[in-house]
Amino acid sequence: MTINQQKFFESIHEKITNNRNYSLLFKAIKADATFEWTRDEVSLITYWVLQICAFLFGIGCGIFGLKGATVLISAILGLVFIGITYLNLLDIPERILDPTEIVIENVATCLVTFILSWTTLYTLIHK
Repeated sequence: MTINQQKFFESIHEKITNNRNYSLLFKAIKADATFEWTRDEVSLITYWVLQICAFLFGIGCGIFGLKGATVLISAILGLVFIGITYLNLLDIPERILDPTEIVIENVATCLVTFILSWTTLYTLIHK
């Protein structure tokens, strides 16, 4: 590799690592307790983790034909459990934020994703 190519790849790597969204994704995946977190970052990461889990859980319930209030209650409890577990994994001090507040705030919006994916797949496959 020539020097110009090496400098080019180093500059691309530097631009990517300095990108705020990339670094936030890296922090979320790495989940290291030494990272400094802000309330907005934690809320955003928790929101997307719960959205993905709600979507996947809805797809699973729709494909297997599950129905009833027990599925809805299980989804709510599952999302709360996943959110609190993930925030405990991040090891964020409670002086910065209350984990249950962040989870409850995000579970309500993620429940819509669950219901939409669940009912759509259930209707397409079983009706």
